[in-house]
Amino acid sequence: MRLLPYFQETLVLPWPEQETASKLKQATRPLEKGVEYPDAVEKSFLFNGWVKENRFRISRKIKHPENFLPLIIGSIEGTSAGSIVFVQYRLFFSSAIFLIFWSVTAVFLCFFFLIFYKNYIHSAVSALLGVLNYIVATKNFHLQIKSSRKALNEVLTIDDQG
Repeated sequence: MRLLPYFQETLVLPWPEQETASKLKQATRPLEKGVEYPDAVEKSFLFNGWVKENRFRISRKIKHPENFLPLIIGSIEGTSAGSIVFVQYRLFFSSAIFLIFWSVTAVFLCFFFLIFYKNYIHSAVSALLGVLNYIVATKNFHLQIKSSRKALNEVLTIDDQG
């Protein structure tokens, strides 16, 4: 069982691995320092990140901050009938630290109020806020996965079934 939100899927595609990687690369804006892209080209990118050696590490390009945007990590393997793409959706490191920090803080506060002050109400509120924070973060992460999957499927021209 994983404590941090996570999702993985396997995509079976009819194209060879080079063509699949090329499709991803064309839709991914490389994150290179000092490189500027014209506005016309910038609009064609759906992702930020890198694609190389049949592996990729990308995230959906966004217009405003999304705290629980998934980092999409994957690899492409060739088969006799096309390619298979193994995809993992994870929290960015800073979002994972945020979730861990506030979850641990809520647990410590819960025990602190329970053990040192015997204050059951404050202890319960701390526990409830910790659980609520985790639920909101997980739900938001899965909402962001849905839009990221849609963008990935658009690039790879797969009918979205989820």
